[in-house]
Amino acid sequence: MTAFVLVPGAHTGGWVWQEVAERLRAAGAEAHPVTLTGMRDEAQAAHAEGEFGDVGLGTHIDDVVRRIDRLPATAEVVLVGHCYGIHPVLEAAARRTGRVARIVYVDTAPAQDGDPALALIPDPDVRKALTGADGPGSLVPPPDRERWPHWGHLDDVPGAALDRLVARAAPQPSGTLTRPVRIPPEVAALPSTGVLCTANGSTLAVLGQVVGLGEPRLLALTEPRVRFLELASGHWPMLSAPDELAALLLRAAAGEGERLTAPSGPPSHLRPFLLDLPERPRERVGRVDLYPPDAAPADAADPATPAAPAHTADPTDPADPADPADPADPADAATPTTPAHAADPAESATPADAAAQATPPTTPAQAADPATPTDPAHAADAAESATPADPADAAAPAHAGDAAAPTTPTTPTHAADPATPAPRAVPRPAVLLVHGGPVPEGVSPTPRDWPGYVGYARYLAGRGVLAATVDHRLHDVADYPRAADDVAAAVALVRADPRVDADRVALWFFSGGGLLAADWLAEPPAWLRCVAATYPILAPLPSWGLGETRFQPARAVRSAGGLPFVLTRAGLDLPEIAATQDTFLAAAEDAEARVEVIEVPAAHHGFETIDHTDAAREAVRRAAGQVLGQLRG
Repeated sequence: MTAFVLVPGAHTGGWVWQEVAERLRAAGAEAHPVTLTGMRDEAQAAHAEGEFGDVGLGTHIDDVVRRIDRLPATAEVVLVGHCYGIHPVLEAAARRTGRVARIVYVDTAPAQDGDPALALIPDPDVRKALTGADGPGSLVPPPDRERWPHWGHLDDVPGAALDRLVARAAPQPSGTLTRPVRIPPEVAALPSTGVLCTANGSTLAVLGQVVGLGEPRLLALTEPRVRFLELASGHWPMLSAPDELAALLLRAAAGEGERLTAPSGPPSHLRPFLLDLPERPRERVGRVDLYPPDAAPADAADPATPAAPAHTADPTDPADPADPADPADPADAATPTTPAHAADPAESATPADAAAQATPPTTPAQAADPATPTDPAHAADAAESATPADPADAAAPAHAGDAAAPTTPTTPTHAADPATPAPRAVPRPAVLLVHGGPVPEGVSPTPRDWPGYVGYARYLAGRGVLAATVDHRLHDVADYPRAADDVAAAVALVRADPRVDADRVALWFFSGGGLLAADWLAEPPAWLRCVAATYPILAPLPSWGLGETRFQPARAVRSAGGLPFVLTRAGLDLPEIAATQDTFLAAAEDAEARVEVIEVPAAHHGFETIDHTDAAREAVRRAAGQVLGQLRG
């Protein structure tokens, strides 16, 4: 007989599993909800401060082991952990490996050996308060009704069940969250099933994209012993969908579920860019790569299009194809915005006071929420990217095996005639490309060497602007403040470059990097002529716990004024991401913001290296044309 041991998440007791347990028993299985030490079923008022403060993760592991030991020797034991509960489950399995048939993760990320449970807690305030703490000693108060959404999507939880969750939630001993979990190889080898709660942002498609990055620890999810089942619910399926969850647990125990497959050949993000572009010089300064434009203006030339016969351009002839403002060039033409968003393009071209612009600010309004102090260590790290790196960095060889990495030298191929005065270089506009994420730390090559970003940078530099990419440090959803500092430092570096017109800069965000656009939309500086975003996440996903942070483009757009925003949408994008774009567009319409939408109906997330179609190529050219048009307007 199958015996389910049901271990609750933080702040909850065995009571949270009651309805699921009843359904499992009705189906002929045993079900044993566990109330971990300190997580009494009484209301939290029964917990005096310090009563359970000395409880640690080891205490909760003992609780689960004792429950296993009371089961019949013939029982096929399935350990089920929700959220925090997976940590005591894993170490209990290490002590009783021979008794455990399968481990089931309910809407929780796979724990890694050496990680504390704190790494799984989505509430940033809890993580911040406990970061650096070691061992037991205090109690973490449960969230109030307003903060429970920070722990995951619960819009589908019935009102009565939500009342019960709020009323019965108990303080969590801090030592249960701060001690690293230890996962020996024999536990890692046990069969496991992940129940993915799709309304909380967990889907097979999302997981497949993350696995596709090639991070070795995540590749373990493609092993045959690992299965996945999707459930259309939020983070609390035991309260919102007990029937469906019980049915999935029975299927999991039977070994059912979908498998993830390891990518065959290069992962999608390392495949060739959809435009065939020549290599270009690239300069590396700290975390930033710079792609200078050609010495001679190349505004009208599409580097991915064969050149037309040479001729002398007549700058007064609006039909001359060498004229960068030629409306016949679909890549340069400024496509009209929708009526609700129409505005005079000149509005965004008004320079701020010259004295104020003489020294480029490091951040947009200091690129930090005044209520959110920047960690001095992060500020120092971010500033590091604004300082020229070791000379060896600028001449660093291309990453081995990276077909997109240019090898063209950055020095001229011939010496200038010393008798002929060099023409004064005209400063050019600049575009900073901001990659998505989170990207696991240690992934190689890093995003600035991915063909997609290299391709965009080459294309833009070929159109006559200085293009730049930045390897910001968004490795986890908790890293958005640090990544924002990295982007702000990169902006300062680009604007300080003597080849750049510091009053004409655009920022272009991709995927999960879209949340980083919020700072620049909330208080757009006068020199920022345009913001672009391609298949972006424009509101935090429910499981990210970022609900009250400043990284909310769908809110910030209400303060964007006349700042143009170019949004490229992939018609085959993940529904969870598309929903954030819908939210953004609704807010933009209410605020009468200037938004140009470029739809690519048959394109996937990351289409530039996946969908080599004419429509996708045209979308890239059109988006670039919109950005360039605003920079030159």
